[in-house]
Amino acid sequence: MRRHTRLLGSAAAALALVTPTGCASDASNPDGMSPVDDPPGRTVARVDVDGDGGRDLVGYRVLRGDRVRISVRTGSSGTDRRLLDTGLWPGRGGDWHGVAPLDGQPGAELVVGTTMGAHTPLFTVLTMRDGRLWVQPSPVSGAREWYVDAFAGGYAGWTRTSTDNEVWAVSRTVFRAGSGRLWEGEQRRFRWGSDGWVGDGRRALRVRGQRAASRIGGWHVPGLPRWPSP
Repeated sequence: MRRHTRLLGSAAAALALVTPTGCASDASNPDGMSPVDDPPGRTVARVDVDGDGGRDLVGYRVLRGDRVRISVRTGSSGTDRRLLDTGLWPGRGGDWHGVAPLDGQPGAELVVGTTMGAHTPLFTVLTMRDGRLWVQPSPVSGAREWYVDAFAGGYAGWTRTSTDNEVWAVSRTVFRAGSGRLWEGEQRRFRWGSDGWVGDGRRALRVRGQRAASRIGGWHVPGLPRWPSP
């Protein structure tokens, strides 16, 4: 377990080096533009984002300076936008990853790749509350981005499950233990409650073989691709 703690600490330190501060503006409409002035860009989804049961229009627009604007036009509250910095993602515009229910509130979340490390893609998750888009922090650390990972020595991924009106997000991480077939890591489970994600237990993970370890990596959430698009 002491070895496992050191590995997790090293991974967290590496991620800290590639994670930008302030990757998403705290202003709902940072440019002060009205919907008339603000072309939505390409339409990337027509799905219920605000939870009212109707389909909303999701737009994705790449801007100068390695930024993107995500807009959601609803039938009840008009249009809201978020500006995200994608300067630490290869190429322009980050990665429009997808839309899927993630938390326990009505409506779907929007997932955008905003940072890419050597082998670690990090994503900003946007959720709509009262007609406004907000960044939903990762329950693992409270950081503004969620991450998955895959490299020669380790894998990290997310799953989402729901049962009897309860919703859980599960983070799993494993690292190769020495030169053998054993991989060791940790599973952390988070339950959606009235105040957001709440820790709901953690346990050690041990799997044998590269194939079993690799199944852990990436998103395992219906509606989201497992890995970013090339």
